[in-house]
Order: sequence, then C-alpha cells, then structure tokens
Amino acid sequence: MDTGGEVEGARSTARERQEALLKEFESRRRLRATHAPTDDAQVRAMLRRYEEPVTLFGERQAERRERLRGILAALDARDGGELETSG
Repeated sequence: MDTGGEVEGARSTARERQEALLKEFESRRRLRATHAPTDDAQVRAMLRRYEEPVTLFGERQAERRERLRGILAALDARDGGELETSG
C-alpha cells in the first residue's frame, strides 16, 4: 500500500488542474481587455495585416470582430503584453 505515491500523484494532478484554470482565466481576462475597432473596414484591414482570412464562411461583422479580438489577445499573451496596435 503506497499512499505516499498516491498522495504525491494527487497533488501533482491538482497542481496541473490549477495551472490550467489559471491559464484559462488569464486568457479570458486578456480577451475581455482586448479592444478591436468597430468599423468593419478597419477590422478587415487588421486581419489582413496579421495574415488572417478576412472573412470565414458564413461569418458576420460581429463574429469577424470577435475573431480579431481573439487573435489580438493571443498575440498579446505570446509577447507578454507588449502588443503594438498602431501602425
């Protein structure tokens, strides 16, 4: 009966779950804090600048803007918050 190994395994699993939750929370926080233009022409221009598809099949303006926000949030997370939005 190896309870020490079981306890350590449970701690490791709990730690991994906590890290995943924190990562998800941070991702959602970044998304909420990320601003994207409301003008559809500007949204399309930014998508082009980031070499993303301008429009996905069946995508509307609001969905396109949300997709851009997600892209900007991911870029912000990747570079540690140093995202440059002018340009």
